[in-house]
Amino acid sequence: MIPSGAFSDIIGKKYALALSNFLYLIALAIIAFTSNFWILIIAEIIWGTATALWLSSGSAFIFDTLKNANKEKEFKKIDGAAYAISLAVWGFSALIGGFIGEYNLSLTLYLSLPFIFISMFMPLSFKEPKVKDKRQWNQYLKQIKNSIKFVATHKMLKFYIVYPSVIIGVLMISFPISQPYLVDQGMPIKFLGFFFLFASIFGALAAKLAHKIEPIIGEKRSLYYIIILPLVFFLVLFFSNNLIVTIISLAIISIVEPFSFPIINNYINTHTVANERATLLSFRHFGQNLVFGLTAPLLGMFGEYHGTTEHIYLGIALLFIPIFIIFYNILRKKALR
Repeated sequence: MIPSGAFSDIIGKKYALALSNFLYLIALAIIAFTSNFWILIIAEIIWGTATALWLSSGSAFIFDTLKNANKEKEFKKIDGAAYAISLAVWGFSALIGGFIGEYNLSLTLYLSLPFIFISMFMPLSFKEPKVKDKRQWNQYLKQIKNSIKFVATHKMLKFYIVYPSVIIGVLMISFPISQPYLVDQGMPIKFLGFFFLFASIFGALAAKLAHKIEPIIGEKRSLYYIIILPLVFFLVLFFSNNLIVTIISLAIISIVEPFSFPIINNYINTHTVANERATLLSFRHFGQNLVFGLTAPLLGMFGEYHGTTEHIYLGIALLFIPIFIIFYNILRKKALR
């Protein structure tokens, strides 16, 4: 994740985005046309590299482009809208894919290939934003080293990287288990696509409106609510056996990450410099995946020990309690709005 951010800062963010789509194409083609386990592992590594490039480059490209046009104050609005479109497309694709997959699961992969192929060329039509003091290939390791030093010496930037790393990293654990949990609660499998469409549209609205909501409730309260909402509704999921309550709770949880996405990205981008922006954004996503990787097996074992998915939700809620206490005390001392 971190090397991909430095790569993006050096090669150029639009080229990193194009390379990301190319790697997605390669990975998906491998998954579509092979069943060999070890080759599929390679495909997943390629897919992960593509995702790392996309996450570290996308928001940085938007912010730098707006900054060149002296419109960086519109970043939350634009970044939120872009993420909202992604979520909406994902939701409709999940719904359509469900129907296609019922007929032929492999067909969903085949039909995705031409769309990814076309998207590979789209970033090349973008105008690369100008970056002052852009580093060269022989400074690649120096790029990463300087970015680490930059974070270490800036308390606010350090906070805005650690905060989403911990919260979204733990929150990510709930995503893969929501589907089997809904089925256990009585939702027919054929309706799962409709739920994920509903949840993705709900999340898209949160991302789209984040730039309007955050100034109303304030920066500090926004950061509080990003922790409190999952804490409350994971407890609701543990104690409730009602399908409607489950759907509502998961839908509310689904808005947290999309709402936080443009807000946190804006906080990070405004505290960074252009020639290290993608590298510093990659720290955030590296942190999220690191926290996810460390906590997911533990919560999985917790759920397996008790024998229910509900106990995984309880475990996540219990993790959010000390997380809230720690960040509440940190935020209480910070001069935020």
